[in-house]
Amino acid sequence: MYAEIQAAWTRELAELRAAPTVRKAYRGLAPCLTRHGITAADEPGLFALADRRLAADRTDADLAGTYATCMAPIEAARAPLRTRQRDRFIAAHRAQLQELRRTLPARVHRLEADLGIRLSFPAV
Repeated sequence: MYAEIQAAWTRELAELRAAPTVRKAYRGLAPCLTRHGITAADEPGLFALADRRLAADRTDADLAGTYATCMAPIEAARAPLRTRQRDRFIAAHRAQLQELRRTLPARVHRLEADLGIRLSFPAV
């Protein structure tokens, strides 16, 4: 059930990119990256650059700061949409979410004991 709910929520989040206000905000990403000296046309291009740097044992701290700066307008556009989407999702999946809250912590604790590892998750 966890994988099903996670996949459904991921699909919901992916739909945010198509919202007109979010698409408009994304148009400013490449120019912002360029102003910060980073040559990438979009988010995947920025992550590809980060991957190349990591593969060459180079730092990507400047990429992280620039990413946060350049994504701020996009996050501002997405945040209210995500909140409304979350509220609808919770209402539509209430029973499944309640079942997960009831059963998942015990399952994780059993896995921790069986595997000898410590996992972290929010308290219910």
